[in-house]
Amino acid sequence: MQGCKVPLPNFVWLLVHSRVPPSLRPFLSAARLSAFEKTDDDGVATGGVRPIAMGETIRRWVTRAIVQQKSPKLEAALAPCQYAVGVASGSEKLIAAVRTFLSAGEPDERRVLLSLNAKNALNTMSRQAILEGVDRLFPVLTQYFLQWYGEPAELWFHHERGYTCKVSSQERVQQGDCGGPAWYACGLHGVLEKIRTALPDRLVVAFADNIYIGTTQDKVAHDFDVAENELAIVRQNLVREKCEVWGEHFTKGMDRPANMPSGVCVRDEGLLVLGCPFGTSEFMERHFAKVLKKTQHLIDNLPQLEDPQSAEKLLRFCAAPKFHYHLRTSLPFTRPLAEAAGKHSRALIQAACTLFSLGDIQTKTVRQLKLPLTEGGFGLTDAHRIAPAAYFGAGAVVLADVLRAVLPRRTMPVHGRAGLEAQPWSKLTQRIHQQESASLQAALDAMRDAAGHPTTDGARLQSCKGPGASGWLQAIPSRPETTISPDAFVWNVQFQLGLVKGPTTCGACTKPCDPLGDHMLKCPNRGYLTSRHNTVQATVYRICKEARCPSVKTEQLLRDHQCPLPQTTDKQRMDLVLTQHDGSKLMADVTGTHPTHADRPGDPRNLTNQRPGSALRVAEKRKRDQYAVACARGGYTFLPLAFESYGRWSSTMETFLHKLGKAVKEAHYRDDRDFSTGRVVARWWVLLSCAVRRECALTVRGKSEAAAPFIRPFPRDEVWGRGPYSPH
Repeated sequence: MQGCKVPLPNFVWLLVHSRVPPSLRPFLSAARLSAFEKTDDDGVATGGVRPIAMGETIRRWVTRAIVQQKSPKLEAALAPCQYAVGVASGSEKLIAAVRTFLSAGEPDERRVLLSLNAKNALNTMSRQAILEGVDRLFPVLTQYFLQWYGEPAELWFHHERGYTCKVSSQERVQQGDCGGPAWYACGLHGVLEKIRTALPDRLVVAFADNIYIGTTQDKVAHDFDVAENELAIVRQNLVREKCEVWGEHFTKGMDRPANMPSGVCVRDEGLLVLGCPFGTSEFMERHFAKVLKKTQHLIDNLPQLEDPQSAEKLLRFCAAPKFHYHLRTSLPFTRPLAEAAGKHSRALIQAACTLFSLGDIQTKTVRQLKLPLTEGGFGLTDAHRIAPAAYFGAGAVVLADVLRAVLPRRTMPVHGRAGLEAQPWSKLTQRIHQQESASLQAALDAMRDAAGHPTTDGARLQSCKGPGASGWLQAIPSRPETTISPDAFVWNVQFQLGLVKGPTTCGACTKPCDPLGDHMLKCPNRGYLTSRHNTVQATVYRICKEARCPSVKTEQLLRDHQCPLPQTTDKQRMDLVLTQHDGSKLMADVTGTHPTHADRPGDPRNLTNQRPGSALRVAEKRKRDQYAVACARGGYTFLPLAFESYGRWSSTMETFLHKLGKAVKEAHYRDDRDFSTGRVVARWWVLLSCAVRRECALTVRGKSEAAAPFIRPFPRDEVWGRGPYSPH
């Protein structure tokens, strides 16, 4: 209803304090079921149905907030066995603990890992056990738990014949409940502690319903029986055919050991621990092949989007990180991981070539594609190169947890702390340093000439990694100002990689063009540079308005602000005249330049072989020499806001934006703890970068054809009054 205000804070308060009226609880507890076909690892339907429930939004939101707030206490209460709730990098820590246990024993100990699998574990857990666990560990949450689990909840779905079916949820954790993993872990905690007490020399760890026991081959049958009996008390019935045992001393084709639990599967090649393969090279290769197959399915479908900007986001945010989990958890410098990481990286590069019509590319282009956005690349990380660093970084995160978990126990390596430091996952620093140093030096050498100056490729890369240059790649195409057309986006990708193939003749001035297209980005004919300037100026104006500057005006004549320029006409204008929050008065002028000049080899103004940002400094100096003194006469501070065609902005613009962001916070959001100056400035960089990139594509693509003259956005006399616009 229009004008109706829902008292959301009051309603949330009722949920948090467990005071929801009984008449509303059935509606908040209900959830809609959706049926999905069960598939195997290859995506083939197995014939089963997997019901997925989506709970009520407000309840999910509040429960999630409560669980996040209690995360530190959950981690402490559920330690040392449970790694799924409240534990940062929980899977990595569990895998490190398992790896340490298996590799730290005496040779004649024959340590093994027992993986336990209960039938439909989350859906069969005793609700009474959950209640007792919550009340014992977190009595403050008992009433909140009973608010939703004190009576049956209704799950419903639409039948294909047109009627609605209802299912009463009376046991287990409710589907669609964001607190489900936490409730389940509380119910399982008591059982894990009993198993841990009964098996003091073993490693007992769990990630939600994935339970692992590190033991020895001669004790595995006894340990399995203990775990099976304890888990049955809370209705976690183990399926022996799905429980597995593996040890590093197992060999392919070996006979089944006599002391194994009956019905339990003995894996002679390897075992998956939370998706991380432990075992032979062949076992790891098969698993990595399945992972890459799923990733390839996503990559193959990206061209169907017909939107390169969205496809690039999916490629970088979804496809590229698909293999990173294995880089953090699998031992580096092993052949299966190295080969799989290499295949993954090559698949990403091939996908980029297909999406952006790059064709056959050279090694330098591949390197730039793999660089981070802040370094002028596209963030398609080379999995093979970062594997050691990823594993070492994860090892640094989990080291303290491994020390705390195994140091006081008899599962500690036989030589104590020295033995732990000798484990393979903690001896990578020197090798990582050697590899990365050699690769980085080779990349730097390839981008400098004999005199040590940056080559054209080096100058282009320096410009692409400057302030604000990568904003167009960070833009989410959800609004017109952050959306780039498919043709323009593909052109900009090629432009950033130095692969643009321009025409031999400029369509604006009919002069010969250089192969890299530098000429067309500087040619003033047909008004494209004026259009680029005006678009960027309008974006800066918008930013100043978003920052709520007290006064912002555009296209102001200098004579109207007592800032005369005696050596020129009195029609000279300033792009922006603004008053900041602190009362200071500024005059800002936007100017563009191009950092590479392949069309003028040997020219003194050729800035290719100068230091990074040379083109910007030259443009700023020219503007300051022209306007700074006159602006000072009128009491204004002059700011030249210079940008390069590749998107790099001057340090003056960087300082200006950060000052605006801080002023906004001080003036309007001082008491708002959620306000982030960094996020606001990042958004402004995105707007500026998208504006520059769109106009650069329009400039070059427009001049590639001899089209009709460009319509100037201002009357001819006013354009003349500003003086000729020069991009240099």
